[in-house]
Amino acid sequence: MEVQYTTNRDKLNYRDIFELNVSGEDADTDEIGAVALLRTGPITHNWTWGNQYVKLPFKEKHESRKKNQSTLEVKAPHLPGLAIAGDYLLFVVNKKGIPSEGKYLRLRLDDKREHHHDHHDHYDRD
Repeated sequence: MEVQYTTNRDKLNYRDIFELNVSGEDADTDEIGAVALLRTGPITHNWTWGNQYVKLPFKEKHESRKKNQSTLEVKAPHLPGLAIAGDYLLFVVNKKGIPSEGKYLRLRLDDKREHHHDHHDHYDRD
């Protein structure tokens, strides 16, 4: 199964709704079991610290259905408590449990909160 974004986004904000074009043998929405984020862990060790599987709600956009291709409307997590901000791989999983190739994206706070800076004075200590 192949997953393609309708936009070339690699960043996703909480509460975003985004589209995925899904193509391949199992692209019929009846065969799609889940759309999920898998949080990546640290890259310096082989342990899976912090890995988290987050299922995302989705629905098919019926007007876009073609043979072996469909467009899904997917909702990002609403709150950081559901999936903490950071790096994830996005997967579409068929009902047999077989995932698509993962696509990297960064889940982040909205732009207004992302660019907030602490305006307190900082002093060096000796």
